[in-house]
Amino acid sequence: MKYLVLAFILFNLNVEACYKPKDGYGMSKDALIKSAKIIAIAELVKVEKQGVGFEYTFKTLSNLVGTSEEEIKFYGRFPPVIKSEDFEEHTDDKFWENDIGRSWFPSGTCGPAHTFAFGERYLLFPSLYGATASGENVSSVNDKWLAYVKKNL
Repeated sequence: MKYLVLAFILFNLNVEACYKPKDGYGMSKDALIKSAKIIAIAELVKVEKQGVGFEYTFKTLSNLVGTSEEEIKFYGRFPPVIKSEDFEEHTDDKFWENDIGRSWFPSGTCGPAHTFAFGERYLLFPSLYGATASGENVSSVNDKWLAYVKKNL
């Protein structure tokens, strides 16, 4: 009987696992810049609930690499936030450690838990969302990450 109860519990758990991390996973910041087909500055304009997550829609403001659509869509597991971390315009040394970005990487998921806030601008790497720095908030033109990306294109 205890095996029947155990089997019932195991088959009714809502467990997720990742069989293949998203493109960009584990990339250094330099590799991210060099590998990107599109790098865009975009602003969050819409969020819709989609299944167990959310579809974020961004309006492209400018392209640094390639040409993105007028709107960039991103599917994420977590709802929008009030304010996004920007590592003090990316001057904080913590950001510059390898594979660090404002988005955390939950266990068992295929990519970072990117979250976004309305009215904020982001430096997006749409084809490489597996990198933790692929959706950073760039709150001003003086942002150090934005300057670094532009310098290293």
